[in-house]
Amino acid sequence: MKLKKQITDLSNTIQALAPIVTNAIKSGQLFSPQCELTEADPDILCEYDVEIPMSGRYLLNRKYLPLEAGG
Repeated sequence: MKLKKQITDLSNTIQALAPIVTNAIKSGQLFSPQCELTEADPDILCEYDVEIPMSGRYLLNRKYLPLEAGG
C-alpha cells in the first residue's frame, strides 16, 4: 500500500514538473542561467531556517548562522 502511494506521488511530481523542465530546456535557461551567483561580502549576514527531523514525527526549527571564516 505504501509503495503504491510513493509511485503515485512520484508520477504526479513528474507530470507537474514536465512542462516546466521542457520549457527550461527549450529556452536554454536550464544550461545558461540568467544570473551569476557570487560570494557574499563579508559584512553581509546569512541566516538559514533549518528543520531538523526528530523522533516521533517532530521537527525542530532552528536558525543556522554560519561561522565566520576566521573562526
